[in-house]
Amino acid sequence: MPAVFTIVTVLIGIVPLLILNDGAVVEAFVLAITAVAITLIAVNIRAVDLVRLGGLLGFSAVIAVLPGIWMVLQVLPISGLAHPIWTSAAAALDKTLVGAVSIDIGATLLAFARYCGIIAIAIATTAVALERQRAKRIFLVLTGVAALVAGELILFKLGYLNVAGFELPAKLAAAQGICVLGLILSCASAISAYEHDGRRRRNGESKAKMARAFTVSTVTFILCSTAVLLNADVVVLFSAVFGVGTLIAIWVIRQFRLRSWGISGIAAVAILCATGLIVTNPSIKDADATLALSNQTQASIAAPARMLSDVRWTGIGAGCFSALLPVYRDIDDPSANGAPTSAALIALELGRPALWVLVILAL
Repeated sequence: MPAVFTIVTVLIGIVPLLILNDGAVVEAFVLAITAVAITLIAVNIRAVDLVRLGGLLGFSAVIAVLPGIWMVLQVLPISGLAHPIWTSAAAALDKTLVGAVSIDIGATLLAFARYCGIIAIAIATTAVALERQRAKRIFLVLTGVAALVAGELILFKLGYLNVAGFELPAKLAAAQGICVLGLILSCASAISAYEHDGRRRRNGESKAKMARAFTVSTVTFILCSTAVLLNADVVVLFSAVFGVGTLIAIWVIRQFRLRSWGISGIAAVAILCATGLIVTNPSIKDADATLALSNQTQASIAAPARMLSDVRWTGIGAGCFSALLPVYRDIDDPSANGAPTSAALIALELGRPALWVLVILAL
């Protein structure tokens, strides 16, 4: 398993580079070394660890399989579910075509491969983290990577990397999400250090570990919070505050054994925050539910909104958003780098029923 731990560390460590450039070659490299990691796990994992891994994955493994099954169904020639675009293509070519749900079968198969790669990375990381010390190291690497990504965003915002010839990160939304996760990780690290300090005092251990943990968590928190504030929009700030607040609330519930009262308090705060966000942002109330939390301008989401009004319950096929977007874009619409929200992307590519099923399963 040491080799797998090294591979997982490399996969996590190259995230700051993927934020800048995630071309086909890099993507193929990630999928290749992920396949090697899964093979090594299958060959070397012990029976007792396999049982533990199955227990940890549990029902989440079943949930993870469902989108993959639907992607496969989207590329099969099922006439009753085929997208109308295939009928138009058959008429234009004067040929009989048995279409599929997907409007671009190649793009959907590529999306399926990417999805399998994500699931494989999650499984490999879980398998490696079965050993406590490796889990701690992975946690430290994740925290460090979040700090690096936050540093990238800060430098871009201040104009330093632009001068050096770089462009704004291609995955800006993903980078902001990593910064939010970095805030949560830094708070988790600080909480862990605080709890360890209590055990240290009882056992008479050194303060060095606690001091290092607090230093790392503090630096990461400062970098990530600065990046979030510099690139601020309502949704990102809400995610950061709510994510950190939830983690702290869980710690308070555990610390003071509040149980059901504490859980009720978290639910009440969540409802109040969500209501406040909707009330204070009028554009959210008038938008499609899947576009309500978009941080793009109204002009930028006009084409996706038109796509959502036409999309069938089966969707257009995983990975096909970019292929269909030019058809719905007006000549004066600004170009967009991607879907306005993840919810809109799922609703378009997999269909609205798939979106709500995933939301229910996540809850």
